[in-house]
Amino acid sequence: MENSKMGVIEAVFFVLAVITNKIILNFPKEIVLWSGNSAWLNVIYISIIVGVLAIIVCNLFSKFGGYDILDISHYLGGNFLKIALGTILIVIPLFNSIDLVRDFSEDLKLIYFNTSPLIFISLFFVIAAIIANKAGFTAIFKTCTIIMPIVMISIVVILFSHLKNFEIERLLPIFGNGVNETFISGLSNISVHSGFLFLFFLMPFLKNTEKYKKIGIIAWILSSLYLLLSVLSLLLVFASSTVTKEPLSLYLIVRTIEYGTFFQRVDALFILLWILSTMTYLSVLMFMALYIFKKIFNTEDRKVLASCFGMLILALSLIPENTVILTTIQETFFKYYFLITIFILCPIILYLASRKKKKELQNNKPITKNIPII
Repeated sequence: MENSKMGVIEAVFFVLAVITNKIILNFPKEIVLWSGNSAWLNVIYISIIVGVLAIIVCNLFSKFGGYDILDISHYLGGNFLKIALGTILIVIPLFNSIDLVRDFSEDLKLIYFNTSPLIFISLFFVIAAIIANKAGFTAIFKTCTIIMPIVMISIVVILFSHLKNFEIERLLPIFGNGVNETFISGLSNISVHSGFLFLFFLMPFLKNTEKYKKIGIIAWILSSLYLLLSVLSLLLVFASSTVTKEPLSLYLIVRTIEYGTFFQRVDALFILLWILSTMTYLSVLMFMALYIFKKIFNTEDRKVLASCFGMLILALSLIPENTVILTTIQETFFKYYFLITIFILCPIILYLASRKKKKELQNNKPITKNIPII
């Protein structure tokens, strides 16, 4: 149905839901801790790589208008490749959901709700995501279109509220913790752009598939710019040597903001916006996991699946004793899992499928016989 399809603006904010929440949830600080004063260089470096990949992927997808990466994998290698790839990819939104629920719930408990049981805070987010997914995809992407611009504007306000405290000297030495941490091992920070995964599933949800490349480039530019601004602000205000493991890197900045004597303790307002943003992001992640699951097993009962996935995410998020365990798993395994799966495996499959299609065109063979109808 046309009203369940996204236009350019809706699609851009749908993709930006990922990077916006990663900025809120400490990823800028993780990059600073990894690369030191050169974190801003690392962000530019990985963003350029992602930009090149985005252009390549968008050009390849133009040959498969209306299909996602699972349809294309079915075209390339049949049901086996489709199921195998889907099984690999579904891990990404599931882990991100688990990490999001536990991490943000712990942060809220530490900052505001010290006496509240963690399960109640986590359940609050999970129930919201279940309701959103039962309401359907249209409700999710329209919510993104409303919430994300407000959250992104709030991030800009936060970053520029401390202009008077910026000191350029804090960016020195220019290579921070070293060239290796900036350009070699620092390449693993490309996982912060995991919203790139959405580009592989975006095509079937667009009103105009010819706008796909435009959407990809706009989303890349905005996400890279926001990430760079957040890292620069963190460095210019605190310097890499003083950045600690405190929760919510943006909260380090926002809790000191005062607008005269009338507006004080504005951090509560920003926390409210971040709660709404987190609910939206969790809804998007759950939708992606459900979408992949339904594509693999050809199921249609969205409402029952939404409840099951929500309870699964809640249960798994409560298993680790603390967020340090999840952070360790993220840094030692999933960081590289995202890199290999999103930025290497999927583009390779897309490239091989385009080669197959090109050969079939040259040999005058039918080219859509193995692609399932959406």
